[in-house]
Amino acid sequence: MLRLKELRAKFNMTQKDLAERLEMSQQAIAKWENGAAEPTVKNLRELAAIFGTSVDDLLGNSETIKTTHFCNYGPKKNEDLEIDGFWGHIGVKIKGQKKSRWYPITQKTYERVYLEIQNEDRWFFVETLNNKNLLINKRNIKKITLLDDACDNDPDDWDLQWDAYGGDAAVAYNCLYEYSCGETENIPEKLLMGIKDVIKNKKLTDFDIAKSVNLLGVIDSDGQDDYFFPISWDEIKDMFMWYEELEDQNVSSIIINAEEGDFFYNPNEVSIIDAPINQLKSEE
Repeated sequence: MLRLKELRAKFNMTQKDLAERLEMSQQAIAKWENGAAEPTVKNLRELAAIFGTSVDDLLGNSETIKTTHFCNYGPKKNEDLEIDGFWGHIGVKIKGQKKSRWYPITQKTYERVYLEIQNEDRWFFVETLNNKNLLINKRNIKKITLLDDACDNDPDDWDLQWDAYGGDAAVAYNCLYEYSCGETENIPEKLLMGIKDVIKNKKLTDFDIAKSVNLLGVIDSDGQDDYFFPISWDEIKDMFMWYEELEDQNVSSIIINAEEGDFFYNPNEVSIIDAPINQLKSEE
């Protein structure tokens, strides 16, 4: 459990605080931190949910942990770990549409996107806090808004999807996907109850859930969207890794091989390609 002690310190939590949140003994937390014991999969997921992050970030070697918590903690003293927390939202208004599509983002995403919006590249990439990897074609976008959470929004252009305010911990989307597949054995009880409450209170349909964790979306230049079950998420992952190739004039089609059929999109007529992060990244 390489990250727990330093991450707990970043969030100003004692071992006792964390133990109370997990409803277990302080000694169990101490054993995880000194390597005398290892948490179960459910324990790891509970920890990730508390810190608003993913199991990968909890166990990984990255110097930065992404979290849905509102915070901008930089490295302190001799600590190397940096917390990249919730900053606000990016709004993307497609030409011909009355309202923007809003996505929660972190501080570092804001800083990177602020620069990329101004360069000459046609496409840019955004990773959101509500489980979205987005490829955005600037040529088909009327307006992009970067809205700090401390700023007032335009009530006439603030129509959010069910999880678009601040998103949720990455681990929650992995659990939501497993729940949608009927696989609940590794979902902590509190997370499972939370998922059921959200589905009930937000009146989510199976399609709403699938769009969040299981479907690839392609939004065209008119704002119309298509959603698919890709045959291979590896192919979609490759597209996101090498999206700069879409700048090449020789790329005549964006090809989507899906269970519903094979689809060919004119890159000039695509506004956004939308893929769920949980399908492109392995959590555990």
